[in-house]
Amino acid sequence: MSDAPESNEDGGRPGSERTRTMPDIAACRAKRCGFDDYVECLVPDPYPCQFALTFGYGCFCRHPQRAEIVVQTDQGGPSVNLP
Repeated sequence: MSDAPESNEDGGRPGSERTRTMPDIAACRAKRCGFDDYVECLVPDPYPCQFALTFGYGCFCRHPQRAEIVVQTDQGGPSVNLP
């Protein structure tokens, strides 16, 4: 048995008030990391997002449309194909 605290459903520790939400995809910004299909989230405060995966000092994006978010970022605005 481990002494480490368990995580609750929203990824926070038990008793935390942190809730994870669906992002406003028009506000999402991301860039490719250069290996596999990993994408780095560029949003200033990505932690409330349910698709944010903290890693080291950064955050990966796991959104199913992350490739489109990268294109949106490269073009400087929201893509017309995104909901």
